[in-house]
Amino acid sequence: MTSLEVVGFTRLQLTAKRFLKAVIDRADPEDSLIDAVIGLESLFGERGEIAFSIASGVSKLLGKTQVEREKRFSRVKKIYTARSNVVHGKEVKQSDVPELRASALLYLKKCVVELLENRQDLLELDTARRVRSLVLGDK
Repeated sequence: MTSLEVVGFTRLQLTAKRFLKAVIDRADPEDSLIDAVIGLESLFGERGEIAFSIASGVSKLLGKTQVEREKRFSRVKKIYTARSNVVHGKEVKQSDVPELRASALLYLKKCVVELLENRQDLLELDTARRVRSLVLGDK
């Protein structure tokens, strides 16, 4: 296992910063949702189809079965769509925001824990290679 001192943690630091902002600094659920998704983007987002990349990374990292991965994939896509709608001024069902925020924060926390405890090898990779390694099983 790679020691924490050796691995470059710039992205992980951004992830932790956004998680803490979402939990501590943001009273507005929409702002908190945005910060939580930025944290997920720092782990799994890459240019191009960001929602697909994040959903793929989260579902493969956390899902133990195909059914779990499919549920997580769909949920993360829904979270990302809500985040995009908020950021771009589109209609968002306000009653859904607190639940989506909670899901985003939970996924973000679980991803960080899983990466630190079991998959430090992935922290050495840029986001595109991290998702590729998770999805295809290669580095």
